[in-house]
Amino acid sequence: MSDTVRVLSTLALKGAVHGLAGQYQAAGGARIDADFAPTLALLERLRAGEAADVVILTREGLDKVDSEGWWPPKVVWIWRAPGLASR
Repeated sequence: MSDTVRVLSTLALKGAVHGLAGQYQAAGGARIDADFAPTLALLERLRAGEAADVVILTREGLDKVDSEGWWPPKVVWIWRAPGLASR
């Protein structure tokens, strides 16, 4: 198991992800390697095959993934933000 969790997230949650990552790492969790970009840029990167353990998209971004019928490769968890619905 890797000691790093790769996160791709929308810009809207940058502060929250950084705050939670710091707490998680301080508690002895894996290092969080987070990268933030607009939703459309994240979708382009995922379509190109970029891998991540966690992807946080806007509702519209995940709806686009669903409507196009593809799923990002090697993604363990996608959270539909804002809200609580998840994959």
